Amino acid sequence: MREETGLSVQATRLLLLENSNEIHKVTLTYLCTGVSGTFTPSDEVATIRYFDPGALPDLSREQRTTIEKALEVLKQDSPPQRA
Repeated sequence: MREETGLSVQATRLLLLENSNEIHKVTLTYLCTGVSGTFTPSDEVATIRYFDPGALPDLSREQRTTIEKALEVLKQDSPPQRA
């Protein structure tokens, strides 16, 4: 993360481990906490922005599915909301 963005993060939890036999790829999705650094654009990451999950920009089907699965894992672990 630091090499691509200038930001240091601490991985706090593995949320997803996905294996695609079609394209021979393993994807790991982690929940991370920001530790330090200042965003610096690179060839790989031009900008960073935060979005409400209901207002995500255009993404590939794979990206959107990964985000939806990660949010579902987090939702299942959340304490019940008070009314």
